[in-house]
Amino acid sequence: VDIAGGVRTSGCAGGMAFGKKRSIARSGLSIEAEALSDIFGVFQRRSLLHAETGGVHSTAISDGKEILYFAEDIGRHNAVDKAIGSAVLDGTDLEDKIILTSGRLSSEMVSKCAAWAIPLVASRAAPTDAAIRLAEESGITVVGFLRGRRMNIYSHPNRVIGIVKGH
Repeated sequence: VDIAGGVRTSGCAGGMAFGKKRSIARSGLSIEAEALSDIFGVFQRRSLLHAETGGVHSTAISDGKEILYFAEDIGRHNAVDKAIGSAVLDGTDLEDKIILTSGRLSSEMVSKCAAWAIPLVASRAAPTDAAIRLAEESGITVVGFLRGRRMNIYSHPNRVIGIVKGH
């Protein structure tokens, strides 16, 4: 439903997506699978409230080497908004960055990545079917079930280097 320039989504409590139209993530970003696992491990160790409660979500923005922005919130969409908002307020170019998150990946989260041309999103949890379809259309790499050295790549696997098929 189009409402005053925004689209009502099915996010927690019904979200609103405003602003930019979806853009194709054309970034030349690539990352070794081992490096993605390593930075995700750093992210998880930093997610103290998530570890303690299981009810607070964490999101980080990374360049693949270090965590640049980190946010926690009871709402997984809010954590993503906080991390992206911090980067935008700092004037950080997001076209070569990675979103790391603790929660299930929804189409709304992938849409936010598309709006800011963030080429890769990774989570410990699963993506929704709608998130995978949107990622395919938008050129975004979606990685789910990232645990230790194991991960599932659902779209645009060319950005993750060194993955052995079946792992």
